[in-house]
Amino acid sequence: MLVQPSGKRSASGFMVASVVFTQSPSRLGIEVLLVECEGVGRCIATR
Repeated sequence: MLVQPSGKRSASGFMVASVVFTQSPSRLGIEVLLVECEGVGRCIATR
């Protein structure tokens, strides 16, 4: 899944992505640890 934070840095994007995935009623809550944020601002969660 691709999570694009609006006007957020990669570090902030990770926090935003973690919140989004945690709030989502799915398995992604556990896979938040596998979220990688690129300098482009795209957070990619690898299963």
